[in-house]
Amino acid sequence: MEQAAPRPRLRLRTMTANLPLMVGLAIALGFTLVVLFGPLWASYDPYITIQTTLPHYDSELNQMVQPPFPPSADFPLGTDNWGNDLLSLLLYGARTTLVAAAYITLLRLVLGVALGFAAGWKAGGVVDQLVMGLVAALGSVPLLLSGMILIFALDIDNGLVVFLVALSALGWTEIAQYVRGELQVIRQMAYVEAARAGGLTALQIAVRHALPNILPQLVVIAFLEMGAVLLLIAELGFLDVFIGRGSQFSLDRGARPFVLLEIPEWGALIAQGAPGIRANPHLVIGPAVTFLLAITGLNSLGEGLRRLLNHSMISTGFLLSRRMAVATAAFIVLSIFVVGATGPKLSYGRLAERFDGRRAYDHVQAMAGRPDGAAVAEYIREVFRELEVRPGGINGLQSSYFQAIETGAAGQAVQASSVIGFLPGYDLDHVTELVIILAPFDATAAGPAAAGELAGVGVMLELARLWQEAQVDSRRSVLLVAWGGGRLDPAVAQTFVEDAGNFSHLPARVPIDTPHVPTVLVQPGAIGSGGDALWLAPGSDERLLDVFRAAARQANLPTTTDPAAAGPTPGRPLSEEVVSLYFQWTQAGETVEPEKLQAAGELLSLALARIVRQTRY
Repeated sequence: MEQAAPRPRLRLRTMTANLPLMVGLAIALGFTLVVLFGPLWASYDPYITIQTTLPHYDSELNQMVQPPFPPSADFPLGTDNWGNDLLSLLLYGARTTLVAAAYITLLRLVLGVALGFAAGWKAGGVVDQLVMGLVAALGSVPLLLSGMILIFALDIDNGLVVFLVALSALGWTEIAQYVRGELQVIRQMAYVEAARAGGLTALQIAVRHALPNILPQLVVIAFLEMGAVLLLIAELGFLDVFIGRGSQFSLDRGARPFVLLEIPEWGALIAQGAPGIRANPHLVIGPAVTFLLAITGLNSLGEGLRRLLNHSMISTGFLLSRRMAVATAAFIVLSIFVVGATGPKLSYGRLAERFDGRRAYDHVQAMAGRPDGAAVAEYIREVFRELEVRPGGINGLQSSYFQAIETGAAGQAVQASSVIGFLPGYDLDHVTELVIILAPFDATAAGPAAAGELAGVGVMLELARLWQEAQVDSRRSVLLVAWGGGRLDPAVAQTFVEDAGNFSHLPARVPIDTPHVPTVLVQPGAIGSGGDALWLAPGSDERLLDVFRAAARQANLPTTTDPAAAGPTPGRPLSEEVVSLYFQWTQAGETVEPEKLQAAGELLSLALARIVRQTRY
């Protein structure tokens, strides 16, 4: 009997002659580099800034211009409706979109293989009937429609997790059918019968004999399936269904709200650009071509692997070896790192690292060198004006809230100026939620002895500079309060915070006149010096405590709520009606150290970025 000719072994020439494989590998390598390093090549950070280019007068064109701008030397792919560089959005979005597609594909494979094995090993049994009935039920509704329904049922506002669950739970059916069909054939093979006669259990037979036979094709299916997932994400984008959903934004009060992207993602870019595709086709061309390249690369890679496995003698036994287990563990660790770097956390960390404790220290020294409290208040106002922080006080341009403080043995009344700055929010759903940062200083005293009291104000001024220069767009409105009453009469400050009428004059960009309402109050206390741990007042709100503890872990700072660790004069949360938190260093001293201001400033930036930028914190 004539034996069949053996398949040729794998050679480099065989691989290079496999055009689909080479094309797929080249595109996959390119996108891998984009996922790993794309944010470093972007011109701005979309997790921090929502709108980079406002409508303005162009002196060269001698006319008013407004985004979107077409492709140019400055913007190779043009800008979106808000003047944001589309290339930067695509570079950031690659990490979210491709990582999401990879995990959806992985979950589909796990579900499909597990259910396919369960159904195919005992064809016709109860499990087989249940699985195939579920396959038939899911297959009766188009995947695009059923995916939309499940995404909204699970609440699209929950972000990436909803897409992972919905698109994985619905897309495993074809994989399960393939595994079931292959398993029914494999079960009839002589080597399976021999293994069964040798005493191997069904699980051992499946792992040792059945799985290796279908594994090569599953590798091919994985790349093809990931391409299908990307296509589905693109289709959902055209239907205005995308990760993060975005936030409402309006240019004028009463005008129709627009949607701003909160998570840079390719499907979201298509959703944002689709309505204006006729007037500005570049809004969709860039994201669409990116999807096309990624899908083409994955399909080519899958086809190339199929040809390679069909025409070359390649043992797939290594896929079940210990080395493969180590490689898989390394992949999981790497993917955890990539997923951890996918989202705003890394951006918040980079922003916090730009906080300059030396500048905060210089502010403290400059204020401590003023002759009196009024001069200190004027210095704070001047800094706010230089930073273009809007006045937030009742007295208009003076940005001041005046209070009478009883001081001295005779109880003499002194009028102390509390300087207030305002950073407006942009999200129509959260713009009236007012986040107050209240840093007290003693407006009745000045000089070096008052430096410790001014530490919180110095940190707040540096935070304002950082946010203005980094173009931090706050979802919620923020009030920066340098409270001139110090610790002499906290009841007055409490009255100020809890009286919503004090904030009715603040502009709110909403369709109706809705006043701001204080929702979060953060009070930096003695943060100029002290121990190595951060003391969080035990009476603070639990949700804010969690936010600050998470920020402290990211900044490698220990925290404690032990009352004995605070020192002789611990502060306390100012208000019981407003969600509030007070923090200082343990065993705080009277001097001011730049290093302590740096650490406290980074922590405050990390925590507040999460509070003002995220819908749920």
